[in-house]
Amino acid sequence: MVDWAEAVAGPPEFDAAFFIQSIAVESPLDPDTILDWYRQIHPLDPNVMEAAICVAAGFFADRAWLPELPGLPRLRTFQRRQLRVTLKWALRRLGLETPMWLAPVDGAR
Repeated sequence: MVDWAEAVAGPPEFDAAFFIQSIAVESPLDPDTILDWYRQIHPLDPNVMEAAICVAAGFFADRAWLPELPGLPRLRTFQRRQLRVTLKWALRRLGLETPMWLAPVDGAR
């Protein structure tokens, strides 16, 4: 059984980026800490990993502001939390400052 709406085979870095941000959203763990643990088992290309993190941030930036879906009333709120965590992660990895406007995106953390 596949639980992803748009499941595809591709670089493992993309799976790691989406998986790691999901853990970070629901825990006090930093995404890079989780990534370090992940890399102990599965080697990842750092350049592809950075690209995957940026893709994840772009995905959530696109989805987080769409209208709520019937039957999933908290989806967009959760996606805004994912956007916040993933975008901050991408900015840190790229050596960029976190913009002030990002702090209130989800109202949490």
